[in-house]
This record gives sequence, structure tokens and C-alpha cells, in this order.
Amino acid sequence: MRIREAHASDAQGIRSVHLAAFGDEGPAVADLALALSADESAKPILVLLAESEKGVVGSIIFSSVHIPGSASGPSYILAPLAVAPEMQRMGVGRQLVESGLTILRARGAELVFVLGDPRYYARFGFSTGHKVSAPYDLPYPEAWMCLSLGKVVPQEVKGQLACAESLNRPEHW
Repeated sequence: MRIREAHASDAQGIRSVHLAAFGDEGPAVADLALALSADESAKPILVLLAESEKGVVGSIIFSSVHIPGSASGPSYILAPLAVAPEMQRMGVGRQLVESGLTILRARGAELVFVLGDPRYYARFGFSTGHKVSAPYDLPYPEAWMCLSLGKVVPQEVKGQLACAESLNRPEHW
């Protein structure tokens, strides 16, 4: 298994893994992944791929976000994360998340947000212990989590998250 940064030529692999991983929601999530990759308002962005001899078996995207009125440093949102069904529960998602967080930490990122399964993302240190609201009301607020990668204390940051235009749509929340 190899984790690497994606290139423009990887668009089909990114699309395919999201289609496979998300079933009926696959087309919408695949479209979001490709839109984020091209969205200037998402920059800086980090797109990582997991590759095996089968090709692309996982993808993760961290796009830039900010909290208007906050003095917190560079922040990101993790969305989406996809792992091919035949590779799930084999550590591929863990490797993608950990690799991404390591790269972002080295690049000076302070906060990372995610809307996802609390049982899964808590393994990496994400928690609901913050005061930053999502761009839209959430049906599952316990799934809105944050992780500090630097000196910023998430509980001291307040405001509403502003994200890339392609992610800033109610259907993604």
C-alpha cells in the first residue's frame, strides 16, 4: 500500500473509489470530491490517494476553511474520505487520515474539522469539544468534530465555519 498526493491525472481513480465506497450516494460524493479538487476557494488543499496493485483503493481530501472573526491559524476540513469496499476494515482509512494529519501538521495547520462517525474519528483525537458551528444545521450535531494540530485550543475558538464553495451546500451537511 502506498499513500501519495494526488495529481490532476488521478481524477478517474478518485471518482471510481468514491462511486464504489458510497453506494447510492456515490455519484454525489464523487462529484463533490472532483469539484473540491478543482475549487480555487478550497485552496490550499491536500488530496491523498491510497494505491495498491489494484490501483486507487482510497482517497481523502482536506480543504482549507476559515472561521470569520477568529485569529486561529490555518484550518482544514476532512471531507470526503473513501475506501474501496474490498479494502475496508484493513487500515486504509486510518493510513489516509494519519498521513493527512501528519502532512497538515508539518505545513502549520492548527485545526481540522470533520463531520463523521464519532466512534471512528475519535480514534484520531477528534472531539465535539469546540464552539465552531457548521455552515448549516446538522441532523447529527454529535458528528461535528474538531482536532487541534497546533497550539490553538478548539474550545477557545468561536464562530461559524466558512468552507469552499463546492462544499458549502446544504446537501453536503
